[in-house]
Amino acid sequence: MAGPCWFSDDWGDPRGSGRTHQGTDLFAAPRSYVYAVVDGTLIRRAWDQPGQRSGNAWWLLSADGSGTYYYYGHLADFAAELSVGSRVEAGEIIGFMGNTGDSAFPHLHFEIHPNGGGAVNPYPVLRRSGGCKTGEQYRQPGGWVPD
Repeated sequence: MAGPCWFSDDWGDPRGSGRTHQGTDLFAAPRSYVYAVVDGTLIRRAWDQPGQRSGNAWWLLSADGSGTYYYYGHLADFAAELSVGSRVEAGEIIGFMGNTGDSAFPHLHFEIHPNGGGAVNPYPVLRRSGGCKTGEQYRQPGGWVPD
């Protein structure tokens, strides 16, 4: 995410209907840039619908051939030029942090699914990598750098 932002290890926290939290929530100003974490292909998009937990969401399949995919939920909107099947580069803007779906406040719900399987706790990965991009933002395809 574009910083400043913050996140904590909320993996496994209780949710409604006996569920547990299967990701990490990142918090920043509404409509902050959300970046692709790896080179890959956007394989699925969900639009906010009544009763849908995730609201606007992307699924990003890694280009490394492992089958690993990344899930981004509660987006305010999607980057306009992207659609299912779009190839993206790590650091490319794919959407904007929001409050869609079953969400009490603006945030990004982020999951990692190694080898296409169940979610694993993304907090250690986010902590190692910083999770929040501050300073100069990532150069986008076409060469422009966001403010």
